[in-house]
Amino acid sequence: MGRLLDGIIRWSIANRAVVLVAAAALVVGGVWITGGASIDVLPDFTPPRVVVQTEAPGMGTADVERFVTTPLERALLGTPQAASVRSFSMPGLSVVTLMFDEGLDLYRVRQLVTE
Repeated sequence: MGRLLDGIIRWSIANRAVVLVAAAALVVGGVWITGGASIDVLPDFTPPRVVVQTEAPGMGTADVERFVTTPLERALLGTPQAASVRSFSMPGLSVVTLMFDEGLDLYRVRQLVTE
């Protein structure tokens, strides 16, 4: 193994121009590939979701659930391509989360919920 590395080092010293041209080609290729790479460093693996938060000042948890969360859930259950609907009620606030199927456009999903 030592003779192989010695041979590569001797060849590299004797052919400096070839080594420099190969290194420059690798740098140029890396810069070119990096320019076309996507910007996402950490891709998003979660399915599209939309969270609807509704304020109900002065209402307790039971009232928020009965008068805000339940009617909102019923209205949103008919949203096309919705995989699941989850809700959470607390004093003065209702939170309804809709999860959608993979691969759907987030802006299209938001439009569906808005309608």
